[in-house]
Amino acid sequence: MEKERKSGKNWREWQEKGLKLLEKLKEEAEDGIPVVVEGINDEKALKGLGVSGTIVKLKGKHSLSEVAEKIASKFKRAIILTDADYEGRKLAAQISKLLEQYGSHPDLRYLKMTRLLGKTAVEQL
Repeated sequence: MEKERKSGKNWREWQEKGLKLLEKLKEEAEDGIPVVVEGINDEKALKGLGVSGTIVKLKGKHSLSEVAEKIASKFKRAIILTDADYEGRKLAAQISKLLEQYGSHPDLRYLKMTRLLGKTAVEQL
């Protein structure tokens, strides 16, 4: 019984941290910081959670270099929020490197925090 209470408490704490993270993400997106995601399902998930502003999809008709150049031409910073699977980590590293080359700062804090919360896909937020 004691163990159940502790795990329930931990779950609530993690849930609260996740909600705070989401609120901060919403604020930054509303303030004009673009959020970079893998594809359409991630975009839909964020919009469903109330994240507005510029959401950039990496998977589409443009190369990563073209996407990075376009982001960097408009923004000094971009929030990277890819999935925590192999492909997502690889895309995050690639787009981060390209953004830096084009003079923009990739913000990986949300990506790292979602992984710490045990979320492996944007849709899980």
